[in-house]
Formats: sequence, C-alpha cells, structure tokens
Amino acid sequence: MKAVIKVAALSILLMMSGMTCIAQEAGAPEVAPATTKDAIAPETAKEAGLPDAAAANTTEAGLPGAAAANTTDVEPTPELRTRLCKQVWQNIAENYIDESKLNNWDKVGTKCSATFNTDEELDTALVEIVESVGDRWTKYQSRPIIRAHQKMKADGLVQAGLLLRRHDDDLWHIDSIAWSSPAHVSVLKEGDVILSVNGQRLTKKMGQVDVWDLFVGKPGEKVKVKAVIDMQEKEIELTLYPHSDEQVSIRILPDDVLYIRLPTFEQPSVVRDFLTQLRSVYFQKKGAITGIVFDLRNNPGGIFDMALLVSSVFIESGTLVKATVHKALNETTTEHKVRAMPPFAKRLVTEEHQLDYLKWVQNTPMVVLINGSSASCSEITAGALQDNKRATVIGTRSFGKSVGFAMEQLPNGGVLTVTSLKYLTPAGHDVVDKGITPDLVVDMPRGGTLDLPLKAAHAHVVDVANKRFAQVQDTRDIAGKSKDELDETVVHNGANGWTQTDIINALENMLAAIGALVLLVAFSLFVLSMRR
Repeated sequence: MKAVIKVAALSILLMMSGMTCIAQEAGAPEVAPATTKDAIAPETAKEAGLPDAAAANTTEAGLPGAAAANTTDVEPTPELRTRLCKQVWQNIAENYIDESKLNNWDKVGTKCSATFNTDEELDTALVEIVESVGDRWTKYQSRPIIRAHQKMKADGLVQAGLLLRRHDDDLWHIDSIAWSSPAHVSVLKEGDVILSVNGQRLTKKMGQVDVWDLFVGKPGEKVKVKAVIDMQEKEIELTLYPHSDEQVSIRILPDDVLYIRLPTFEQPSVVRDFLTQLRSVYFQKKGAITGIVFDLRNNPGGIFDMALLVSSVFIESGTLVKATVHKALNETTTEHKVRAMPPFAKRLVTEEHQLDYLKWVQNTPMVVLINGSSASCSEITAGALQDNKRATVIGTRSFGKSVGFAMEQLPNGGVLTVTSLKYLTPAGHDVVDKGITPDLVVDMPRGGTLDLPLKAAHAHVVDVANKRFAQVQDTRDIAGKSKDELDETVVHNGANGWTQTDIINALENMLAAIGALVLLVAFSLFVLSMRR
C-alpha cells in the first residue's frame, strides 16, 4: 500500500516538543509521530480536510505558537459547545491507537452532557477528556494558550531550547534539547532533573506549558537553573539568544570523509537541499569520497514521507518501516519498502555518472550519529539504515518515539492531537520509550568542545574503507598472478603455512585413501556373500 502524505499544522504542545513525523496512510487521518514548524498552505489545508484557517504562522525551532489559526468568529452557543465536546470525544474513540485505554470511554463521554455557558468551561471539559486517556502525545491546546505563545514570538521572546517532562518520580526531567540552543551548549543533557528555574521550584502540580514558559525571555537575559547533574545539585546559568536549526550542514573531514547533517524532516525544502548537496559534493569530488557521516543528532523529526525518501536514497532494496494506523474499527498495517532499480530503468538513465552516484551512495562506508534528542522520523531513518546493515549507528540511545498522531483544528480555535499511528523498525523493534540502541555507544562529555561521537564516526568510516580497499587489492593481486606464482602463495591455516601445491597433494592423497577404503569394503562384502 502506498502512503499518501499530507502536511498539516500541529498542536502547540507537540510544537514545543519538536518530536514529529507527519504522515497520512492511505485512507487514514493525518498522522505525525511528532511536530512540525511548517506552515500549511491554504490549498494544502483543504486537501488535508482542514479549514482554510489551518494555514498557520511558522515559528522558530521549539517555540510554540505555529498551530494557531485565524478562525471565523462565530458567537458560540451552549448547544454548539456541547456538539464540539461530543465531536472531540468521538474523534478519540475512532482514531486512538490503543483501545485498551478507552475501557471507560462511555463514562468519560458523560462530561459532554453538561451545559457549557463559556468557552473556559468547554476548555476545562476538553482538557479533562483528553487527559483521561493517559497518553502524553494526545493533547488539547486551547485558543488562549495558542495566542499567548504567538504573542511571545511577536514580542521577540526566545526559549532556552529544552523541553521538560514530569516522570513517575514527580520530578521534572529534560526530555529533549534543541541543537545550537543555550541548553545545547551548556552542561545539561537529556534525562537531567531540573529542580528550579530562576528560584521557582518545579512542582508536580505544574503543567508542561507552565514549565516551558519559565525558560522564555528576551535575548541576552539570564535563566538560572538548579539541576541534578551526576547525582549532585548544581547551579547553571543560561544566556538566552535566538536560535534556529534549519540549514543543512556539510563539509569534508580529513581523509576525504563527507560529513552531512540533516537538522529536520519537517520541511521538504530542507530535505531537498540535503539531497541536492549530497549529490553535488559527490560530483565535485569526482567520487573521491571515503565515506559518509550522517548526523541526525537533535533532529526532532518531521514528515513521515521525508523519512522514507531519505532512507530510500541510501538503501538499494529492503524494508524501511512497518506502520500501523487506526480508524474506527479498521486497523491497517503497511510495510514500506524500497525496490532495487530494474535493469530497464538503468538503461533509461542518460545523465553521465548518475548510476555511479547511486552505486556510491548505496554502498559507501557510512555512519549515522544519534543522541537522546533524535526522535521520530530520525529514528525511522536510523532504524532503517541499521536494520538493513547499511550503516553503523554511533552515539547514544535515541528519544524513543514510534507513534504518530492525527491532528484537527477545532472550530473554537483549539488544536486536538490524537495518537493514531505506531510503527516498528524493519526488524520489528518497537522503540517507544526505548529508542534506537547504537552499535557503538559514544557520549559527548558535559561541556566538552571535542566531538567524541564525530571523532569515532570518522575513525570507523576510515577503518571500513581501508579494509574494503585491502580486500579489493588482495583480489587484484591474485587475479594478476600466474598459476606457478599461485602455487607458491602461502595459505595460512592456523599456525601452519601451506602452499597451493601442498593443498592439492593433500586432497589427492585424501581421495586415494577414500577410494582404497571403498574397494576394501566392497571386497569384504563379496567374500561374505561367497561363503553363504
């Protein structure tokens, strides 16, 4: 089944997390294993089944506010609010991926029997309904919250580049960190506990939006953070500044190793630039590239279809991902695969050296770098390359998000996201809360300036390339030798050195012995038969 992908604006809270992979399976609602910064064009909104108002303002990386829309102001009535409440309830009933969490959904629906005289009363009910699911990715964001965060951006405010989540221990842990942000260049890491911000203690009564807002301020302002780092409480000061991560980074490392970083899968234009630069550098170097280091660290995800596209560029044939979507009583699982180019298609390629490029990009030594903020579409791509044995994964365990959500902008200006997709890696691994485990674990030291994972990736690519070169050279050496020279070639077997002639003589002696044994057995049987 071919996936039909349509982009949609997403909810504010998921905008903050940045953990996204937007996709739409055929016949299924828009789904996204995370968030997007893309603004959806009005015509695209119509195609996706959304009102024109779904065209949203873009935001900088990690700053909520993009999902707000200009809706037509219609004076709501209690009846309309009740109808919207039931619509949200039904949406979750039909689309939520795990029905086991909806055992008492009929009772939850009774909340919509109330009379909602104000928008605030309806927002409260919708929050309670959505939170009763108990899913961190199924969220409702009200219009006032969306507008408040839009105003933050309009006022030039920025965020420190980190998202926190309250764990079962009631402490607030760092969930993800944005690349090149104040948090990223500090000693903070994913998993660290934040105790207070600017002297305000974080409590279990606070919401994720409340905590996120504590890290917002004007460029140049200081945010004082008390954190638990390596089992010790420490005071850390973050200086706020605007940060964005939407440009592809590419350079040639020593030994002609190509380093290329894809910051996001959220914008097709960025992915196209990534593929263009990858191809361009190959032709600029005339193919003289030792291998590739593909950096997906702190890449929060994006459009599901873009993950499939990027993965398919590096893999000649194989399974990329297995995705399941839920709609009412139907559940559809699709195994997304890439096929090898058939011979006739290769004959139709007219561009010079294009086939050489494809062979190179699908076979050159390759390493993928990931960390705790590599999520969703990044995990799809890393999992595809790892499970297909196409690349070695180096770094630290990834974020662990292999679910997606259906998004709907509601008539009241709020945004509803419902978890309605789940996916497995080609080998069948569920990475939810587990992440992709690297083949080689290499962590960045806190506050260190030396990029140890990148150093390890470079060394690995060079090592693999050297081994391949040695194998090719050995093959060429053997092919260029005469029979007499080969007869004198030493073939090592344990500690013994055998020549080609020795091996042939040994095989001849073995065959002769076997033949003599067969004759002896045959003669013995003949003698026995004569005696009878």
